[in-house]
Amino acid sequence: MSTAFRAGFVLVTGAIFVLSAVLDLRTDPTGAGAQLASGWGWPYAILGPLLTALATVILVRDPRQGFGWALAWLGCFWARDCLAQSWVRFAIGYDEALAGSNLALWLLNRAAAFLPVTIALLLLLFPTGRFLAGRWRLASWAATVAMVLAALVIVVAPAYNLPDVAAPAVDVNLGPIDRPEAAKLHAGGRAEAIAKARDAGLGRPT
Repeated sequence: MSTAFRAGFVLVTGAIFVLSAVLDLRTDPTGAGAQLASGWGWPYAILGPLLTALATVILVRDPRQGFGWALAWLGCFWARDCLAQSWVRFAIGYDEALAGSNLALWLLNRAAAFLPVTIALLLLLFPTGRFLAGRWRLASWAATVAMVLAALVIVVAPAYNLPDVAAPAVDVNLGPIDRPEAAKLHAGGRAEAIAKARDAGLGRPT
């Protein structure tokens, strides 16, 4: 595989970092998107080119080094997540949303559950790019499967305490399995009680 292809990881994640910074600079800090995704995306997006630069150094010396490839794809995954955060903040307004807003919101709130999995997997693959031999290999596979399943549960789990943001153009609860009707009624009743208490000046009930 050519050096240019391996260097492409740095170019792609570097472009994502620049785009994330531009979007953050043009974001209305009081807009609906900024309420849905607190914090800029670019400080985290810079990890993308940093990780892929380290990966490129490894892969130039040994193109078959599994740890280098894992590091490169982790940098891409991290950069993608940060770009989603910047796009949510920039693209979602109180009255309208730009194309891709729902997808970006889903990537940020749901698919980001796999970020801890990728970091833990990177540690398990260090330094050879393979799991340790013997019993540790079995333990590593078991831990990986457990982490992936846990992340999948987060992706499809019902959401609670959704942000109270008026953004009708997007679905802030995109993708989960619906909660049972009884749970919805309980949550709705509690939210109504809290609203009434606030209107009466009583604060949040405990």
